[in-house]
Amino acid sequence: MSSRELEDEIVRLQKLTLPPHVAEVAEEAAQVFADGREMEAEALVEKVSALLRLEEAGKEAVSY
Repeated sequence: MSSRELEDEIVRLQKLTLPPHVAEVAEEAAQVFADGREMEAEALVEKVSALLRLEEAGKEAVSY
């Protein structure tokens, strides 16, 4: 992921209404990105994506 794509994804995540524990990780990604630690920020963005998939899977499991 390029630096610009990473920045765009972080901004997109910050605009979403996320569960508090997921929003905290997204905010940490923004902070480490601002500090110039792009690899760590990218890992945190991936973690946010994984957490969101788990949230969605949990909702689907409950609906059955």
